[in-house]
Amino acid sequence: MLFFKKLFKSFVSLLAAALITTQFAQAGLTEEHKSQLVNEMKVIAGIYNNQYAPKQWKEKHLGWNIEAEINSALNKINSATSVYEYRNALLGFVKSTQDYHVSMGFYSTEKASLPFSVRTIEGKTLLVQINRDKLSKEAFPFSVGDQLLAIDEKTLPVLLGELVAKIGHNVPTTDLALADIYVTRRSGGANMQVPRGPVTLTLQRVKDKTAVTHQLVWEYQIEEIPGTKGSESFFNSMLNFNLSSEITKKIMPLVLPLVLPLPEMKSELALQFTNSGTSWGIGEKTSFIPELGEKIWQSADDSIFDAYIYLNSAGKLVGVIRIPSYTPEDEDLAIKEMAALIEKMEKQTSALVIDQVNNPGGSVFYLYSLVSLLVSESAATPRHKMSLNEDLVNSAYTTLNSLKSVKNDAEAKKTLGESLSGYPVSYQVVVNVRDYCNFILAQWSAGKKLSDPYFIWGVDRINPSAKTHYTKPIVVLVNELDFSGGDFFPAILQDNKRATIVGTRTAGAGGYVNSISFPNSFGFSIISFTGSIAERVDRNPIENLGVTPDIELTVTIDDIRKNFSVYTAKVNKIVDALIK
Repeated sequence: MLFFKKLFKSFVSLLAAALITTQFAQAGLTEEHKSQLVNEMKVIAGIYNNQYAPKQWKEKHLGWNIEAEINSALNKINSATSVYEYRNALLGFVKSTQDYHVSMGFYSTEKASLPFSVRTIEGKTLLVQINRDKLSKEAFPFSVGDQLLAIDEKTLPVLLGELVAKIGHNVPTTDLALADIYVTRRSGGANMQVPRGPVTLTLQRVKDKTAVTHQLVWEYQIEEIPGTKGSESFFNSMLNFNLSSEITKKIMPLVLPLVLPLPEMKSELALQFTNSGTSWGIGEKTSFIPELGEKIWQSADDSIFDAYIYLNSAGKLVGVIRIPSYTPEDEDLAIKEMAALIEKMEKQTSALVIDQVNNPGGSVFYLYSLVSLLVSESAATPRHKMSLNEDLVNSAYTTLNSLKSVKNDAEAKKTLGESLSGYPVSYQVVVNVRDYCNFILAQWSAGKKLSDPYFIWGVDRINPSAKTHYTKPIVVLVNELDFSGGDFFPAILQDNKRATIVGTRTAGAGGYVNSISFPNSFGFSIISFTGSIAERVDRNPIENLGVTPDIELTVTIDDIRKNFSVYTAKVNKIVDALIK
């Protein structure tokens, strides 16, 4: 099967198989063990040194010094006395990049959660959601809007500071929002100390002047992966693994045409924060933003998209579509449903609001397909400086040869299928891919390790959909928990002056993701790093900068306590002005 076709159909890594490793905390770390860890750390550092595309940008923008960070990690490993400490040394290096695409997950099933969610707003950490199926009013006599002051006598400012340090300092608003999620959700996969048993909360009700304590119990899942709690035989077996001789076989970064917060949506971020059963989670179908007005129509419960039409105060019909992520289970079906929604909105509404808050990103071609339904003329896309390596070059060569015989639309569809992540396949797509492959080969032949700016798979402009597209004003709601595809979608619409972006600046994860895995003593299952650095039409990168909204709109304490009455009123005011 074609490399190109497999890439779009599977979205799974073709990397070397991962492993079951050990936590060697009880037996201690011998000098031989530490030497092995140091060698593996040097391999990881070498990959980042050679393959991390935003390296020059990080050096310029942040003053990042990779050599200093490598030396710091190696020193920490040499002084580590436990698995937790040497993993933290590795995590410290990874997090020093200040890049939300860069992360790693460890083999672990251990996790714990509490059945409520919090958000820190205007310096106060408030309850924003309570799972009443697990916490009845009698068992937990508190309400949305009440303030959480402490957990086990640790004040929230102190706890949040510790969690932000664990996440890694990057964009303060995004770091804090992620820390808020970690307040009630912990995981061994993130190398966290996972709590269990009773927990004492200190809370203050909205109308009370004094704080009260209340006890709950962590919902705890034990560690179920064999060997992760200490296996000297496995750790010692790693000492016989000749990393240098196996490296070319085992470490094969796979360039994916994705704009995810982490690879294949199987990252710690994605696993922890999606499907959380709360509208405040990341990538959830239902948004925490309530209805903007009186509904006169809404999509069915089993629809892929949560959508509705409401009547505003001026008597105009306004459409709302929630885009939770750019990785639906079935891209073709999702695009088909979205096209039907857009056709309905075009006929019936005077404006459209797209809610993509808390969006973790996804497939770039699926994202392009959505954009095609919203534009009346072709829209420019971001260009990427791509990290080049032998695997990518070989893939480009193989793909180019496989597409040589394609001469028309029919042959294109026969070779690639009807669509790529919902993006319609045509002969023009094949031409674009050929151009892209030739570009990669030419850049490699010129001795470049980081390419000149170029378009992903050669798609420099997104044409309007031949089926339908929206022609009226569009508002896109964004926030600090929009990552990668959640950055790119508003960036494209803003750069092409097609939508008014409203909310708070996005996270700024600006490129596609590479992933690696190889037998190791750290116990990590996969490491992700950014394989490209994208630049917008104005040539500014998305990385670290995100998308600054056209109109700033933040969630306030009053919004939480008064069902977003202020927020929704401001959105409606913006929409009304655009209609007029």
